[in-house]
Amino acid sequence: MTLHYRAAVLHRPHSPLQIETIAAAPLAPLDVLVRVRAAGLCHTDLEVIDGSLRYPMPIVLGHEAAGVIEEVGPAVRRLKKGDHVILSWNPHCGHCYLRPQPPDPVRGLSRQGRAGRCSSTAPPRRGARAAKSSSI
Repeated sequence: MTLHYRAAVLHRPHSPLQIETIAAAPLAPLDVLVRVRAAGLCHTDLEVIDGSLRYPMPIVLGHEAAGVIEEVGPAVRRLKKGDHVILSWNPHCGHCYLRPQPPDPVRGLSRQGRAGRCSSTAPPRRGARAAKSSSI
């Protein structure tokens, strides 16, 4: 059975989002299907809309999301149906100076790199230059 859902789709910069019915592809082995409970638009989405951040079109925006896992692919090991998750469209590569750091001893939280600024995961911004490597 193919999953269909409604989404706000951007077909080209400087154009209105179109509400469309989308057909999801079957889950790949490492995919996770999430029922989104909340999503927002932020400055990154606005940069895609105005064309200053290039991504392949058409695109569904709203990458700041939270929801509940509905289904997992057969190779997924650490997540299960019913888990509450947060989502990000900018993957983190872990191979530059922005890579994850050891847990913060004060807060007990993992400090993550900034994938949107990582040249190996984010498409180039107009006029952007690669950051110099440095130790943190």
